[in-house]
Parts: sequence; C-alpha cells; structure tokens
Amino acid sequence: MPALTNPEVIPRKPLTFFFVVENSAAMNGSKLATINTALENFTALLQYYAAIKTGAGIKIALLTFGEHTRWLTPNPVDAGRFVWEPIPEGAGNHGACFNAVFAELNSKLSKKTFLASPVGELPPVILLFATSPGSPDTGAHLCLLAKNNWDKNALKLAFAIGKTADKSLLEKWTGCEGLTLSVKNPQMLLEMASISTRLCVQIAMNAVSGGSHQQFPVHGRRLALKESLESMFAPAAPVARMQPVTSGASVQPVTPEASVQPVTPEARMQPVTPEARMQPVTSGAVKAPQAAEMAVVSKIAVAYKAAISKQFVSISPAHIDDRVGGSRFFVTRKYDGELAVLLWDGHTLAAVNSRGKPYRELRCVREAALQLTKRGITRLCWAAELYRDESGGRSRVSDCASALAGDGSSLRLAPFDIIGGDGTNAANSNYNAIHAELQAIFADNAYCAPVRYREAGSRAAIKKIFAEWVESEGSEGLVVRSAELPLVYKIKPRITVDAAVVGFSECSDIRGQVRTLLYALRDENGRYEVIGRTGNGLTAEQKTALFTRLMRRKTASNYIEIDSNRLAFHIVKPELVIELSIGDVITENTSGCIRNPVLECDGGMVKQTGSRPGCSFITAVIERLRDDKTVEARDVSIAQLSGRLTPVEAGGRDGSADDMPKSRLLIRDVWTKGEAVQKLVVWKTNKERFNFPAYAASWTLFNPGLAEPFKVDMRVSSSEQQILQLAGQFKAKNIKSNWIKM
Repeated sequence: MPALTNPEVIPRKPLTFFFVVENSAAMNGSKLATINTALENFTALLQYYAAIKTGAGIKIALLTFGEHTRWLTPNPVDAGRFVWEPIPEGAGNHGACFNAVFAELNSKLSKKTFLASPVGELPPVILLFATSPGSPDTGAHLCLLAKNNWDKNALKLAFAIGKTADKSLLEKWTGCEGLTLSVKNPQMLLEMASISTRLCVQIAMNAVSGGSHQQFPVHGRRLALKESLESMFAPAAPVARMQPVTSGASVQPVTPEASVQPVTPEARMQPVTPEARMQPVTSGAVKAPQAAEMAVVSKIAVAYKAAISKQFVSISPAHIDDRVGGSRFFVTRKYDGELAVLLWDGHTLAAVNSRGKPYRELRCVREAALQLTKRGITRLCWAAELYRDESGGRSRVSDCASALAGDGSSLRLAPFDIIGGDGTNAANSNYNAIHAELQAIFADNAYCAPVRYREAGSRAAIKKIFAEWVESEGSEGLVVRSAELPLVYKIKPRITVDAAVVGFSECSDIRGQVRTLLYALRDENGRYEVIGRTGNGLTAEQKTALFTRLMRRKTASNYIEIDSNRLAFHIVKPELVIELSIGDVITENTSGCIRNPVLECDGGMVKQTGSRPGCSFITAVIERLRDDKTVEARDVSIAQLSGRLTPVEAGGRDGSADDMPKSRLLIRDVWTKGEAVQKLVVWKTNKERFNFPAYAASWTLFNPGLAEPFKVDMRVSSSEQQILQLAGQFKAKNIKSNWIKM
C-alpha cells in the first residue's frame, strides 16, 4: 500500500485563509500600504506551515472591495504556490459596498465553489479589513450570509480602521464580541495585524492537530481567540511592549485531550536576571548531567525549537525595505551550524540538539560550564548555535556534523537567547538586555562567545550590516528582531539550484497545462532524491508547452505522490533540467528529520527504492529551463546543497523499501447499501524507526449517486488506543442501520 511506504500520499484536508480587504478611496495611502505589509508577512508564515507538512493543506483566497468586489485569486491558491502582489489602491469617491462583500462570501463559501476539495475542507479562517461605514440595507445580506454553514463555523476576525469604520456591523459579522479590533493609526494596525493573524493561525492549527473540528467547536475557537486578544491588547499593556506569541504555538500531534488555551503574558517565562538568581555556588566542581537533567532539557529544547520556528519570517535582502516592519532592530549574525539548548543548575550543564538528543561530552560545553561557575551563576537555560571554529574560513552545517563525528575539539558555541523553563523566550523588545547579559557571562571565553550583535535604527542600517557581514565576509545571513513587533526576520541570499524534473501534475481548471512540477537531485551513486515541488514562475504558455513535452516522457512507476490539490503526479523519465531560486532549505520539521524518497531508473520504469534523511525547500521560484544541461550527476548533483545538509546521524542509513517491516492489519470492515460501499481499514505500520506514524486509519466512501462519488479520509496517530477511538468515530458518524456489513 503506497500510504505505508510514503507518508506524503496521505490526503490532507485544506484549511483556507480568506483575506477580505477594503480598497476604496478611503483606504488609499498609509492604511492600505500597512495592510499590504502585514498580509505579506502573514502569507510568509502560512508558507512556512505549508512547508513543514502540518495536519492540513493551507490555501489562500484574497477578496478586495470598494464600489465593487474583486477576487485577486480566482480560486484558493496553495500557500506554497502563492506569490504576494500588493493590493492596488481603489478609485472613486464612494465608500465600500458591504452587500456585495457578504454576497461574494456567501457564494464562495460552498462545496460547489471555493471549498470543493474531494477529501473535504476544514472550517476556514476569514480576516476582514474595513474603514467605511455600512448602509441601512446591509443587515438583510448579512443575515443571508449568517445562514451559511461554512460562515457559521469559520474563525473570523475584523479590523475597524479609523473613526468612520462601522464597528457594530463588523461585530455582527464576526459573531462574537471582542473579535473586532479598533485601529487608530497605521503603526497600531501593523502591530495588531501581525500579532492577531498569528493567533488565528495558531488556534486554527491547534484545532487541526486535534484530529476533528468537532472536538474544537467554533465557539471554543472564537472564545480562545477573544481571550488571547484581550490578554495581548489589554489597556494596561502598551502596544510597544507586547510579548511575542510563543507559548502553545507549536502544532501538536493528534490527541483527543488537546485543547486550545488562550495565550496569556503570565504563561511566558521572563529572562533570568542576575538579581533573580540564587547565591553563587561554593564548589567549583562541574558534574556530568544525569538522566533526569537530560530529560528536562530535552523537553525544553523541543518546545523552544517549535516556538521560535513560528516567529521566523524568511526574506531575501531585496525585500528588506518593503517587508521589515518597525523602527528599531536587533541584528545578530546567522551561523551555519545547529541549534543547541543548554541547562545549567549550578553543578551540571546538560546540552542537547533541537530534537532533544544529548550531545556527548564536548570541550566547548565543558568550557561554558566553567565560565558559569566562575561567574557564580546557579541556574540558566540558554540557546546557542553550535558551529565549527572559523579561523580557517566560514563554517558549514556539514562541517559541524563532521566535527561531532570526530573528537569535537574544533566546535564552538555562540549563545544567542535565554530560555524560560517552558521552552519560551522573552519579548523582542528585551533582546538588547538578553544579549548584554550573555555578553557579561561569556564574553572572555574562547570556546563559548555570544553571537555577533549590532543594533540598527533603520532598514538602511540593516542593509549595510548585510553587505558587511554576508556579502563581504561570507556569513550565512542575518537574524533581525524588531523591537516593536513579535517578528523575527531571517535574511539570507537566495539559493540557485539546477534540478531534474521527475513528475508533473495537471491543472484541474485548464486542460492541457501543467500545475506543479516535482524535482529531484542526484547523489554520487546516480540515484535521484526528491527535494520538493513548485510551479511558481511559469507563464501560461510555458505550462502548455511543458504539458505537451512531459506527457511524452510519462513512464511506469511504483512511486506515488500527490500535489497540494490532491492530484497525483505523473512520473516522467528524467530529462528536463530547471533552474530554481530557493528562499531557504530546511532539514527538519516539527516531526523531526525530513526523509525524502529515493528513485532509480530501471529500464523504462522509475522505481522508489527507499528513503533517506534529506531536505525540503521553501519559497522556490522557477527561473528558467536549462536545455543546455542534462540530468547527469555533474549538472543536477545533490552537492549543490551539500554545505547546507547534515550528514546522516550515527547509526542512520538509507532506508530501503525492502528492509521495512510489513504492516499489521488491525481492522478491515466493509459495508454496502445498494451500489454504495464504505470501507474502514486500520493498521499498525511497524515503521516508526523510519519516521512514519505508528498507526493509521483510512475510511473510504464510494457512492455513484452523489455529486462527489468518491471520498477518502485518513488519520494517523502514535497511540493504538487513539486510532481505535478515531475508527469508532468514523463508524458512529457514517454507518447507519440500513448499511449491511460484509
């Protein structure tokens, strides 16, 4: 069964984010410009969620309105393919027509239009930005929309911008008092939008992780959002001192017990200040950490990694001016190593990587412990970048991995953050104090020195630092924290890669065009490693020409892959090379190390022969077709990314499909009613060590009398008890007394 050897084929229900933005003449100028900045940052966050394979496929739909309405996305666009273009200013002197807005939403919130996924849709998230007053006849149209079941279950948030905005109308639309934010000026709009949109995605994603929105009813999600907003925007807490949204931000595994809790400032841990610490230790002895200390720091590391991942917005240096918000910035150098989290209790220093795996004894860790003892510090949890000594040139992550495999004497630590006991960090506005404290502790240590740091008072200053540290000195990039906003910008040059095309999917709405291409690179043995997919950058003419060209290269294959629209890729014999411009490369996600399929060409067939730890790219764009290159290893080698990939950890190896243990069937039930058939299958994969879920359940419905005759739904879990509970829910919901069990 393909689903057992390749988790990518498990269908994910789409979660669509609707952006509804007024662009009447009243919104022109700084208001609309600020919304453009906020939403561009937010779409980058959604692209991150799409890249790390969360429990839902993520789509974006954008509607503008003034005198008339206009969909800037004729259909919802997969987040990975979405290219942000600023919303244009409106014309005319009239205000906005809310009747048309509510009518458009009513028509598109339907299985027949925008929510037509064959595997079903999750309740959408709708964000509305408006500045104009409503009209007396708007109520009737709002009532019609309120009867729409998708609207009833949507998570909604409105921004009433300026004095003329009709807050009462927007509150009626949201369906919950407190979900309409009054915005007085552009800076307030940027701050509120940045924080509130992140809250929306966290609450929506946490509900997805519960496996069923029935366990997270709409009133619960709206209440969680309301309480979170109240805690973030309470009058007693000035906007300039808001805390970043980190606590509870990670997408958790499927658990029925999971609940969406409001994000409160009290839930976050503050930096450990010298005054808050206990008295200095009297003994200078540094002890080896015990299992208990390792368990504590491992839990903190995993939570911290998940939390900070949600804060990052990856951009290229070309977008510093139009995407970096704020007026005061804290800039640190990005080292090309791996994240280490360390916990000191006055006698032992436990150190683990971002997955919670302990490091063996390293000199840099031992030197850091001696420095903490020397300073009289009795408790500190901190994050650092582990990298190879750069006296001989810039370090790469592969150099770090090689040093770890050796004696580790060339490794160094660059502390950059202080962590609370729950894995959270402090507000960006406090980062100068955090770095000053790290500097006071570690400044004179050759093996553990704080990350390189500089403050910047403008975007021009950020660009100057980038030119100095990255372009001139060869650093990997910059990490920029805004003092006013809960955003952390990761600024790196874009990466150019030549990749072989191994598959394509078709456009569902336009016949004879490709939609998405599937890419692979070759290793030293000539095998193809699948690294990702994108269709961004192709013109309509190119899509048509590629469809004709690639259809002739279709070949038989045992490898099954689907695109974000749940359409199967046609696997092709590799011959076409395309140059990709990539924003960033990731080697792990919230589930751990990324594993990529490995393909081989055997005669006229492309076979999947296993999988291995690999990478995935983010925000890729097609630059050009490289007909001057071939699919030989010299042109499409994995070595193009070798400096950015971590070698397989000790004990790891390629996983051959033949080496994988067979799954064990737990349940296989079939019911019929006339020509209709329902089937429930539950199995234990026995492939946990290959990074697959332990248990899976599949429910299939075939009914030729329905408009959608074929439906499939799947769930995965690490718990046998939970997967059986989910199977019971399938049967209770779908099997009635008139169905006959076979």
